[in-house]
Amino acid sequence: MDRRVIHFALILLLVVSSLTTVNVSASSPVSPDIVISSSPISEPSNNTTGGLYNGLITYEDVALIVNDNSEISKEIGTYFALKRDIPEVNIINISVPNRETITPLEYDELARQVDENLSERDITDKINYMVTTKGVPLRVSGTSWRQASVDSELMLLNSNLEHTVHNSYWSNNPYAGAGEPFSREDYSIRLVTRLTGYTKEEAMGLVDKAETSFGVRGNALLDMDPRKNGSSGYKQGNDWMLQADNWLKEEGYPSYLDATNDFKTDWSDTMAYYSWGSNDGSWSQGQMSNGGFETGTGTQATGWIYDESGGLIVRSSESTQSGTWSLKLERTNAGTLRAYQDVTVNYQDHRYISDGRMSISGVTSPGARILLEGYDQQMNLKWTHTLANRTGNRGFDAYQDPIENESSVVLIRIIVELLGDGVAYFDAFNLRVVRPHNEWLDGSIAETIVSTGGRSMTYGTWHGQSLVADIIKDGVTGIK
Repeated sequence: MDRRVIHFALILLLVVSSLTTVNVSASSPVSPDIVISSSPISEPSNNTTGGLYNGLITYEDVALIVNDNSEISKEIGTYFALKRDIPEVNIINISVPNRETITPLEYDELARQVDENLSERDITDKINYMVTTKGVPLRVSGTSWRQASVDSELMLLNSNLEHTVHNSYWSNNPYAGAGEPFSREDYSIRLVTRLTGYTKEEAMGLVDKAETSFGVRGNALLDMDPRKNGSSGYKQGNDWMLQADNWLKEEGYPSYLDATNDFKTDWSDTMAYYSWGSNDGSWSQGQMSNGGFETGTGTQATGWIYDESGGLIVRSSESTQSGTWSLKLERTNAGTLRAYQDVTVNYQDHRYISDGRMSISGVTSPGARILLEGYDQQMNLKWTHTLANRTGNRGFDAYQDPIENESSVVLIRIIVELLGDGVAYFDAFNLRVVRPHNEWLDGSIAETIVSTGGRSMTYGTWHGQSLVADIIKDGVTGIK
C-alpha cells in the first residue's frame, strides 16, 4: 500500500526559507526567467549543541530504528545519532532479515519489535517521527495491490489506521494538505523517513548536507509533461505542479515551470525539484541509433562497423528478441569477430544506463560478450565496462548496468564480439543518460511522480521507473 499522497506543495511550504526572490534577467545561466543567489544567510549552521542548526531543531520526538543484522544500518545509525544527539532511549535496535524485501509475517515481527521497544520505554506517545536506515528492510512482498513500503506501514503503527496494514490499495494520509507543524497527537500516524542511498557514504552524506543547509537559497524547477494531460489520472500530476508554481510565485519565491515536452537537465542552484522522472515521455531518449538492427542494406546494419576476419557478421532474422532483425556473429576461423558503434556523448559529465540482449549457441571460452569503452577527445581509452560475457547455450537474456562516466569522455563505443567458437545473436541495445543531473544545493528536496522510495536502493538495479537512489547519488538532500 503506497500512501505517498502528501502534496509536493506542502513539502515546499516546509522549505520556503531556503528560496530567494525572483529577479528577471535574460542572461541567467539557469533559465531566461530567473537569476539565483546561493549565498547562505549569516546564521550559524554547524552543529555544536546537539540537534540541528545549533539546537534550533531537536530530536526528543524522533525514534531511530537500526537493524542489528546489518553492519551498514548500524554504521549509519551511529553516525546519525552522534551528529544529531539522538536520546539513547529513542534508539531502537531490531533483529530482522538483512534484505530489501520481507514477507508480511516478517514485517509483523519487525513492527512487534518496534512497538515493544516504544512501550517498554514509555515513549509510544512521545514519538512523532521515525528514521529508518539502509539495511532496514525496504518493502513488504505481496500480490497485486498488497505490496507495501516498510516505512509506509510503520507510519500506521499505534494509529487508528493500523488495521489497514496488509490490506489492498491504500489509505489517505490524514496529514496531506494540512499546512501546519505535524504531531502524532493531532493526526494519529507518525511520519517516517529513511537515511539511505546506494552506499552508506551517500546515506551519511544526507546527514551532512542537512547540517550545512541553514539559509541556503536556490530555486524550484517544476518539469511538467504536457502529454500527460490526455489522461485524467495523470493530468493531476501536472495540475499539482501548476498549483505549486502559482503558490511559490505569489509568495515571491523563484520557481521555473517548464510546460514543454523537453526533460530539463543540468539545472543550476536547485533547491526544490518536481518532475515525472523516467515516466516523462522525453526522459528515456536513446543515445545510440539502430540498437535493434532494424535498418540496413543486406547483411550490413546501419551505424555499425564490422571486423569479421574471424568469421561472419550478418544482419539476421533467424533469431530475434524484438522486431525483425538481430546481429549474428558466427565463428568460422581464427581472427577478430566483432561489431561496434561509436556514440558521441551529448551529456559528458552524466551517468549512463546501457542495456542489450544476447543469445548464444555452442559458444566456447572465452565466450561472447557485450563491452563498452569510453574515449576522450584524443581517442585515449579512459574506461572499459563489460556488460556481459557468456559461454554455452542460452536464449536471449537481458543485460543492463549503470555506467559511471568521466567528464573527459566524449565518445562511448558499444561493442559486441565473439571470442570463442559458436554462434551469438545480439539485439535490442540502448544507451540512456541518467537524469536530471542537476546542481543540487545543500538542503534541496525532490519528488518524481509515480516513482517510490520502495523501488530499490541496490546499485545496479534494473531501471524502469526512476530510482530514488539515482537522485540521491545525483546530490539531492531529501526525496519523497
